[in-house]
Amino acid sequence: MKLNTKRKLTKQEEKILENAWLGIDIDESKLSNILDVPTQFKEDSNLWYTNIMSNPDYIYFLCNYILNFQPAPFQLAILQEMWNRKFPMLIGSRGLGKTSLMAVYALLRMILMPGRKIVIAGAAFRQSRLVFEYMENIWKESPLLRDMFKDSENGPFVTGK
Repeated sequence: MKLNTKRKLTKQEEKILENAWLGIDIDESKLSNILDVPTQFKEDSNLWYTNIMSNPDYIYFLCNYILNFQPAPFQLAILQEMWNRKFPMLIGSRGLGKTSLMAVYALLRMILMPGRKIVIAGAAFRQSRLVFEYMENIWKESPLLRDMFKDSENGPFVTGK
């Protein structure tokens, strides 16, 4: 069969050929830009962005750019699971980063769910203090986080003794 090389391609055929090398078929009408704020959130766009950032798929963005903490891929998976569970429990061996992950998890909860109390309790005071110290270090080393909460007295603090 002879190909008709003189026929001009339609826009849809051009689009299909343009992405054919990828081996995927994308329906661009179903794609959306999450940074486009819906009309009902135009006045309070911070609510829209907070809602987006509370999605566990964006935990890496929050950790890396807001908290200035670069988690390993397995740590991201752990953080996502902790975020999705009602009563998360983290059990792991040495070197997993349990203390730092608990500090990051607590900070993420504080950022995305303001007004909630976070209690850090451990079998020994030393372990709870270490989690708190990690939180303080992350607070001190992340200028974006401090800038987000600069108008009031915020940051990790101890209440009661």
